[in-house]
Amino acid sequence: MHMAAVNPDACDTPVRAFGTFTQDLHDLADSRAPLAFLSPKIQAAILERTQPAELSLERLVRAGIPFHWTEQEAKFGFC
Repeated sequence: MHMAAVNPDACDTPVRAFGTFTQDLHDLADSRAPLAFLSPKIQAAILERTQPAELSLERLVRAGIPFHWTEQEAKFGFC
């Protein structure tokens, strides 16, 4: 749990507690974790800015990233 304090003149509850592992945080982790296992070929293209123009972070996250590198490369236009 985290605590946050604000100016007591600005608020009726100057100290608030909030959870650290909220559903939003879990959702973010679930959608971004597969990026850590992106094919080296795709990673290199992104770093070199030579990836297909339509390949964006949004597309990667929304389309879902297959587990196998060859499937990733086929799905995102690296064959």
